[in-house]
Order: sequence, then structure tokens, then C-alpha cells
Amino acid sequence: LREAIIRGELEPGEAIKDSELATRMGLSRTPVREAIAKLADAGLIELKPGVYTRVAPLDHRDVQATLDILRVLDDLTVRTAVPALTADDLAEMREANARFADAVALQDVPAALDADDAFHGVLVRGSGNPVLVRLIDQLHPTIHRILFRKFSTLLGGRDTVSHHNELIELCAKGDAAA
Repeated sequence: LREAIIRGELEPGEAIKDSELATRMGLSRTPVREAIAKLADAGLIELKPGVYTRVAPLDHRDVQATLDILRVLDDLTVRTAVPALTADDLAEMREANARFADAVALQDVPAALDADDAFHGVLVRGSGNPVLVRLIDQLHPTIHRILFRKFSTLLGGRDTVSHHNELIELCAKGDAAA
């Protein structure tokens, strides 16, 4: 369900019926309701008990608010991770960016998202901050929803490869401020 929302297979505003999902998945309604509640907590589903359960809209204001928070978290991530990065970490970032570039060339959006996650995951993990990791994990579904739309044409992908390369070089220099 999360992936269907992220990939746009379920459109913003589309109704979600727990009974239909439970039947289709061969589950009772309880685990389906629990999944829906988690997706509501992640901002992917809107609930109004007794009225509707639907895919949350993704409007410009929501996108901007998410990106603003992510920018602050990214800044903290970089400032805390860069001093602790090892040569192996930098090699892992280079390898993830190479996979990202390959995915862009093949127009494979899911592979691009996976490689992008791996790239940024090195820094998040390197921050050594479990609270930061939890906060970013909480935003992850919404970030993926935004990036899936950005990468769906992969027009922004080539620029992202260059930005990743710049970030790797700054990390290698230990220049967290830049």
C-alpha cells in the first residue's frame, strides 16, 4: 500500500477501503487497519473516522514543508557525519552514486531511489545520532513520494549525480560547512 501511494498507483484523494484491502490480501481487517494507521502517521493517508480514508493529497505547501524540515535534518546530518566519515564510507557513497547514475541512464526509477537512499544513508548512519535516524525514517515515505515524482522522468537525475559527486568531494575534504 505504501509503495502504491509512493509510486502514484494510488492517486491523491483516492478512497482506501480496509475491508476490500483485507479481502484482496487475504488478511483480517486488524492488520490492514494497523497498516493504514501507520501510513496516516507517515502522512500518506488521511483519516476522518466514519467519513473517509483516502490517499493524502500532495500539494505544493506539503512538499515545501517536508523539504524545509529535511533541509534542517540534512544540515545536522552532514555537520555530525562528515568528521567521522572513513575512506570506506566515501567509497560506499561513490558506489551508490554510480548505481544511481546507471539507474538514471536506464530510466529505472525504483533503482534510482534505492541508490539515492544508499548514498544518503551513509551520512545518516555516519551521524551516529539515533534520534536523527528515527526522524529521517519517519519522513522517508513522504520524501520517497516526492522523489518518485521528481525521478519519474529522471530529468533531475543527471543533476543529482553531479550534486552527489560534489558532496562526496566536500566530504572527502572534511568540509561540512560547505
